[in-house]
Amino acid sequence: PSSSSRRVRDEDINPTLCTPTKRRRFLHNALSSTSSGSFLVSSSPYKANTAILDPILELPPSRIPQPNWSLAQTPKKGWRSRETLEHDNTLLREALEQSRSQVNAQGVVIERTHAQLVYQNMHLRHQNFALNAKENQKKADRTQLFDGEGQIFSSDNFIHKIDAIAAAKQATAAEKSQRANERRSRKAANEELEREWTRIKEQHELDVKAWEDECDVYANNDIPKREWPKKPVRPLKPKLS
Repeated sequence: PSSSSRRVRDEDINPTLCTPTKRRRFLHNALSSTSSGSFLVSSSPYKANTAILDPILELPPSRIPQPNWSLAQTPKKGWRSRETLEHDNTLLREALEQSRSQVNAQGVVIERTHAQLVYQNMHLRHQNFALNAKENQKKADRTQLFDGEGQIFSSDNFIHKIDAIAAAKQATAAEKSQRANERRSRKAANEELEREWTRIKEQHELDVKAWEDECDVYANNDIPKREWPKKPVRPLKPKLS
């Protein structure tokens, strides 16, 4: 038998050299192989017992030493010997090396956090798709004309049953139309209340400004405060009755 011409992927290849399509396929295969992430790339419906991964909060390993941040401060001015400068240079190099280790560790933590965000986003999208399908599921409109027994289409009972079904459908459509009209009426009434409330607030601001001007006149004329007019009270926001 002839050997297959399909290329075998090198497991040691640098992932950054892969195309977006290949990287997406690698991600798909990786998620498919896990019990907690396989549903994200499958067509199976979302269920309440679907496992949700707990977030993992990471910090850089404690074994990585912290740099001596005090070296970042400006040294005191004055003459310094060569030995002192060489010693300071050594300390700075050590601190820089430790900083690089910290940055690399932080990069790994950030990369893992980003992976968790991608997983959670896929999970929420899958959940949103399931909820949307559930919320938009239309009620089956099937009319049951027969109850399992023999029927005569020209009989009075059958005709009455047809009329009752038609009347029920008309009543349902009328109720639906009435609810839609009531929603539109409530929306229009609420919009009118908001406009009225805006006018009330604007008028109250004008009344307060006039009151302040009047108080200034009273103060300039040395009139006691007990004789000053009271501050206007803003009316309550109107509500639908």
